[in-house]
This record gives sequence, C-alpha cells and structure tokens, in this order.
Amino acid sequence: MKKIIWVSMFFSFLVTFSTSCVSLSEEEKKFAESGQVTEVKSPGKAMALSILPGVGSLYLASEKDKLSQAKNHTLGGVAMVNWATWPVSILWSVPQAYVDAKRINIQESYYAAQQAKLTKN
Repeated sequence: MKKIIWVSMFFSFLVTFSTSCVSLSEEEKKFAESGQVTEVKSPGKAMALSILPGVGSLYLASEKDKLSQAKNHTLGGVAMVNWATWPVSILWSVPQAYVDAKRINIQESYYAAQQAKLTKN
C-alpha cells in the first residue's frame, strides 16, 4: 500500500512540474519587462491558500477580477492533484501558486493594455 502511495505521489509531482499551469507568450514576456503589470491575483494570498489542499489553485483559476475572463482549466486539474497528495503537495503547490499568480497578473495587464489600445483607435 505504501508503494502505491509513493508511486502516485511521484507521478503527481512529475505531472505538476512537467506542465506549466500558466504560460506566457513572447509578447506578454516583453510587456512584463516594461513594468506596467498590475496585481489582479495576489501572489501572497495564492501562496497562503495553497497550504490548504487545492484551494490556492482554485483561487487562481477563478475568473473573478479577471478582465479577460480567461479560463485556466489546468489549474483545476492541479487543484485535484494537490488535494490527492496533501500534505506533501504543500512542497510544490506554494511556490507554484506564487509563480502562477505573477503570470496571471502579467496576462491580465497585457490584456488590459491591448483593450485600451483598441478603444483608442
């Protein structure tokens, strides 16, 4: 039984780290360097919520406060993996939540900037 638990935790760990939950395009990366990023999702709050199994990922997946209404379906799957492997998942879910919150903030700021350009034209 212990072997099954360890194998499933190892598999979950690999799946979590082999896929990026939130990825950025090249344009978004360039935008982030401009320093015009605003906070939509709090990295600190995401980290704190990630101590509870899957809650940090669900907070980040929530469309509330997102202008783009972007859906991050991958984060819902990650929440399930974190729940299934809790309390060990705290080791990777807390830092991953921080990174994902930063990326979501970049995406949302980029989206807002693009929308502002469209309304000016």
